[in-house]
Amino acid sequence: MFDVQQKQTKQSMQVKFSQFLDKFSKHFTLPEFNFLHDMCLGILKSQSVICLRVASELNEKTTLKKVCERFTKHLNKQDLGRDLESAIITEQCRGFNMETAIIVDDSDNKGVYLFDRGYDKRNLCGLLQQNAMNYIVRSKGVRSLIVNNCEKSFMEVAKSLKLDYTYELKDSDSHFKCGLKRVSIRLNPHPVKHPETIDTWLIVARYITNKKAKDEIAKNVEVEGGYFYLFCDFPGQPDLSKLKIIDKAIRMYKIRWKIE
Repeated sequence: MFDVQQKQTKQSMQVKFSQFLDKFSKHFTLPEFNFLHDMCLGILKSQSVICLRVASELNEKTTLKKVCERFTKHLNKQDLGRDLESAIITEQCRGFNMETAIIVDDSDNKGVYLFDRGYDKRNLCGLLQQNAMNYIVRSKGVRSLIVNNCEKSFMEVAKSLKLDYTYELKDSDSHFKCGLKRVSIRLNPHPVKHPETIDTWLIVARYITNKKAKDEIAKNVEVEGGYFYLFCDFPGQPDLSKLKIIDKAIRMYKIRWKIE
């Protein structure tokens, strides 16, 4: 009985899957659409994004090598991702018109907004503070910062931080060395005598990995990796200690990495 129900559910899901993807067929050529269909189906079946595993789940008559070559050909198209993004937005917003209301209510101040380096902008920083939003923004590490009423280069401020906090990575021999400092960001596009500013936390983190030393007497050797920088603030949790701010920012920003 279970096998029959399972088979019916599988068939129903396949129909719904095809119906969902069919709406995108008009946005792409037939080879591109077939690629999108097969790739999505293969990912669902294999629960993997590795090309060979995806291809092996499709049971096509041709060889796995040729299937992977077909996938790679489309994946290497620079504009395909942008076209797919545009198609998704078009389909999701097809019922929108000039009378459509897009409502955002963050008045309960819950949740944290995560942004990549492309959103490291002055106007966004002002918007986040104006609306008392909890946020984490990865910094490009290029803008000037104000410390003690003195505007300095980003790297000058970043290098002044002591990385005296360790954030351990689970199931890994690696960790982050971190530092935290309260800084101000100028909202004016150009330096002025009395700039409009916002206050935010700057986190500097450096990736450290442990490698076994050749000398048996030394157990491990720390190998220093690259840096990354975060701006963050959590007005919804004003009582967070500095250590908890670092922990929350890195722990939550790691979630964003999963979309890569």
